Order: sequence, then structure tokens, then C-alpha cells
Amino acid sequence: MEKLALTTAVKMLSDICYELKEYAEMGIEAIGLMYGVYGIGKTKASQLVADPTNEDHIPFVARIKCDPGIKTPAQFVRAIASAIKAPTSRNYHEGKILLKTRIKHKAQYVFVLDEAGFVLRKRETALAIKDILEEYMTPFVLLGNEELPALVEKYGGLNERVKRRVNLDVVTELDVKAIFDSLSIPQEEELIKTVYGLVKKKNASILKLSAALKLAYLENKKLTKKAIEEALDRVILGV
Repeated sequence: MEKLALTTAVKMLSDICYELKEYAEMGIEAIGLMYGVYGIGKTKASQLVADPTNEDHIPFVARIKCDPGIKTPAQFVRAIASAIKAPTSRNYHEGKILLKTRIKHKAQYVFVLDEAGFVLRKRETALAIKDILEEYMTPFVLLGNEELPALVEKYGGLNERVKRRVNLDVVTELDVKAIFDSLSIPQEEELIKTVYGLVKKKNASILKLSAALKLAYLENKKLTKKAIEEALDRVILGV
């Protein structure tokens, strides 16, 4: 299995989870968003951080795979209960109370909702996120496609609690530095700016940049603009 530190989406999700846990420990209700186009690595990232058989998993993360079957708040609570092995109920309020059998203190869990759009499209289930966050001080990380921010913005009670947003389709200069760091590549300011310029020119995503840097670094050991550009072109073209 690829090391967690070498998977950019996983590293970013990991950073969000630890950051939100710190907010919760300070008594601050917190939500994080990570979004991007289909196939960019969100689901894989959530599986890795929640998988106890993975040596780099995060023990306080509970992953909930959302789907069209979650149509009511009670079904949403049952999905959470299943993730943390709590008793369940067909009644929403009873189910919410039963979560106490597993949630003993604030910040004990960070709930990662994969395909969160299925929960956010219905007002009742979306507001259940806020209810559980308020009652148990358990942060939520919402994963989804490009429409995720717009879905969250429909609910002021959720949107005002968003503390971190990561768009995997858009790369900033800070992202470039973070990727260099995650791959243990020496950071040279001029090279960082060069890479950022290439990313903007080619409209490359965070994951494509990460893959290209790994490819160029493995093949050349010393990164140059030419090596990175050639690797980016290969990754973008899929060759």
C-alpha cells in the first residue's frame, strides 16, 4: 500500500482531520470541505485514513459512506452508529441519544462523510449534521464533487462552521510547497515558483502535480523545469 505521506489527497485530508480535532478540543464547532472532480482520489483518501489495517490510519476518524439510501435523519444517524459500532434505532432522537454509548467526550471522533452530497441535498439530513456536531462536538469533513461548496452554502448553520476548504482541482503556491514537503523534495523558492507557473499554464490538479513530481523525481533525482514539464505532460495525457 502506498505510504500515506506520498498520497497528496490523503495528506490533505489528514491535515484537515487533525486541524478540526484541535478546534473541537477548544470547544469550537468545526466542519471541513474537500472537493474536486470525480476520480481525483477523495474516496481512496477517506478509506486510507479510516482503515485500521493501514499503518498510517488516523484512529479518531470514522468514515461514513453516504448513498441515495440515506433519505431521513434517522437513516443518517444509523449510518454514523454503524461506523462507530453504536446501538441503533429507527427513531432519529433515540438513535442520536444512543450515540452516547460510544461518544464519551468531545473531539473523540472526526466524522468523514464520503459523497456528502447525498446527505446535503435534503434539508432534514443536512441539518442533522449540525445537530450532531452541536450535541457531541464531533467535527465533520465533507467530501464531494465541485458542487459541494454550493450545497453547503444553502445551510447557514453549516456554512458558518466551515473552518477549512480544500479544492483538489485548484493548486496554490502553498499547495506546491506542501506537495514538495510530502514527497521529501528539497524546497527551492525559484523551483517552487517555476512549478506553480507550469501548473497554472497546464491547468493541472493537485493530484496530477503530485504524480508528475513523483515521476520526475524518481527518474531524475534533481528536478528541473524541463523534467517537471515533461512529467506533467505525461501524467495529463495518461502515458
